[in-house]
Amino acid sequence: MNKILIYVLACTLGLAACGEAEQAENKAPETKVVLPHPFKSIQKLMVRPGLDFHVMNWGEGADTLSAVLVLRSDTLKQENTAYNLEIEGKFIEAFNTDMDTDGNPEILIYTTLNDATKTAELYCLEYNNGEPSRIKFPALTSKTSKLYRGKDNFYLHQGKLRRAFDLYENPDPKAKPTAKKLIEYSIRSNTFDITEIKEN
Repeated sequence: MNKILIYVLACTLGLAACGEAEQAENKAPETKVVLPHPFKSIQKLMVRPGLDFHVMNWGEGADTLSAVLVLRSDTLKQENTAYNLEIEGKFIEAFNTDMDTDGNPEILIYTTLNDATKTAELYCLEYNNGEPSRIKFPALTSKTSKLYRGKDNFYLHQGKLRRAFDLYENPDPKAKPTAKKLIEYSIRSNTFDITEIKEN
């Protein structure tokens, strides 16, 4: 594992250096970076100048089972740490937040299961003094789960996480949605708070 981390860090630094060089020249068109096997995607999250996270999806074979490697780089404290998270399904996107405004960044990792509805799964890592701790993401209520068919849209709004998706009363797979659901999540005392937003 240590060899993998060293290799990943070297690749990450190389990609960052290439990106800075391209910005300086401002001439070459944007090109898609091809990651070395077994890495599938990389997303950079900047918390503040000098503190960055790189979220890398990696694994062998199909998307049914893979892993997410979270690399934390603090140039001011000269710290580099890595956290590996095994996931079931497909990595979609990562977000950087501080929903409880305590100065400790939260890295949110959005994935989907490989079921019929591509059910959303969300992992939350809160970093305190460089060390991550997991905060459990709440499940949907049983009533909402019966009307849920995936296709979630997660996004940040005024420092909070929002989740939007359609609801289906008719069990027919070809039925059209009958309503929409919008949920806002915040964090208090290392626990998620849930608020349902009523759209006008």
